[in-house]
Amino acid sequence: MPKAAAPVPAPAGASKSDISRFRTWRLWNKPLSSTVNQDHEDAGVMMIPASQNIYSGIYAKHLVYAEKTISLRLPASATSQQVLYAATTRPPNGSCLEVGTAYITQPSADPNAVKTTPALYVYDFCAPGGGNFVRGPIPGPSATDGILIDQSFVGKYAQAKVQNLPAYEIEIFTKDYPITANSTWYATIFNHQTGKWETLFSDRGMADDNRGWSIFETYYQSGQCSEGLPILGADQISLLNALSGRWELLNSSMPLLTLSVDQGGTQNNNCFVADPTGPASYKLLPDSPDYYMWSVNTLSAP
Repeated sequence: MPKAAAPVPAPAGASKSDISRFRTWRLWNKPLSSTVNQDHEDAGVMMIPASQNIYSGIYAKHLVYAEKTISLRLPASATSQQVLYAATTRPPNGSCLEVGTAYITQPSADPNAVKTTPALYVYDFCAPGGGNFVRGPIPGPSATDGILIDQSFVGKYAQAKVQNLPAYEIEIFTKDYPITANSTWYATIFNHQTGKWETLFSDRGMADDNRGWSIFETYYQSGQCSEGLPILGADQISLLNALSGRWELLNSSMPLLTLSVDQGGTQNNNCFVADPTGPASYKLLPDSPDYYMWSVNTLSAP
């Protein structure tokens, strides 16, 4: 069978979605739902192949906030860091790599000193031991650290738009077809200053987990679900067809994949549902799945 063409080194076209109408914000004087310690919830788009198929890569725009422009409140009882991964994206069919934004909030004796640090990270499912971060999520100067998302990062990478807010563009792909344990995966980001794709990391292998996703993922401390959450999400999610070498916008007509949208419920039974402390804190939108885009919004209390 022919090999897939490498992804075209240019961003996908302008967004086709119009989800700005869904933006809502928290009313700060009214409590919403709470969660448990190390709460792990995810909401977004899941891609489940019935078997290995022709899709060998993923493209997405990730809405992003630079440091000093986002502050996620910690519960009063928090004693350790709280992490939100949003958005985080991985292609189906055994990809080694996942790329996303980590928003890390550290507790402090002085509530006014609490800050949220955003960083770009890469996770490798083919790393020894069953998977590990190979870049980040803590930002720093070395090649194994995360990349701090500051105004310099925004100027280089986050010049795309999602809901008219800054967004960076990623591609994760392999040039090999069929995909095997010897396939090499590349995680790349588009540099708008140079007009070129830059490789963040590469590795060879095929992970046991065959699923793909683009999601909002929490690791929260016990207490009220993190306040100060602005709208977060991804758009223009597309898969690389290894036979045609073309990018296909994610849609319900892809016969080789089962697409689903996690709207909450049994999977997300804390921040995404009402409880005795108040209404649900967050909602995944839109209500009718578009698959190629999603957002998580903070709900206004009644």
